[in-house]
Amino acid sequence: MNKELEKFCFQGLSFFGRTNRMISHEFKNIFAIISETLGLLDELMAMSESGAKLPPGKLKSLSESVLEEIGRANEVARNMNAFAHSVDECAFEVDVNQVVELMINISKFSSASKNINIHFNKKSSCMIYTVPFFLENLIYQLIDFSMLHPGDDHKLEISVEKKNQHVEMIFFGIDKNLSEPFPPKPIKSIAQALLVKIFQPISGVIHMVVPDHIEA
Repeated sequence: MNKELEKFCFQGLSFFGRTNRMISHEFKNIFAIISETLGLLDELMAMSESGAKLPPGKLKSLSESVLEEIGRANEVARNMNAFAHSVDECAFEVDVNQVVELMINISKFSSASKNINIHFNKKSSCMIYTVPFFLENLIYQLIDFSMLHPGDDHKLEISVEKKNQHVEMIFFGIDKNLSEPFPPKPIKSIAQALLVKIFQPISGVIHMVVPDHIEA
């Protein structure tokens, strides 16, 4: 196998594996919270059976906590399902807005997101024909890069806008004193495969131009 192609395939598998690890870790966190809450419910039931008076509203509070975690688990499952479907075919039409939202949601599972406030400036639908899995990888890598090199206010803002034959995507809130080479090799290789142009950050802004149709 061609070495460059081998590296590219490995990078894709690495992204797929990393994403699934983060999703499974999030499920484990949810299950741990539910397990702990059910343990408290068992203790309260034992207290009640022994004649002790239960704290007012405690059962309702614990029940609501479990329902909240179940709702969170359903949301994680929806994200996992959407991500899995991105490899159903090599290339097909997608809404860039949905891809960005999915990658923002998945990025929130990363430890790098803990101190970063991400805001998506969504406008009208931006349908393009591309390789969704590669586009997801590219957007995730850019979000991850941005979270690792935040501006002073630790706020990342992403905007997407459809132009004539391309989509413009802008990342605001990058460190204005960025010293390392940009784009990093993983981002550069994916961008080249998608015919995407990424410009050097200026004043804390990364500008990207995505074609609305590529031949896969």
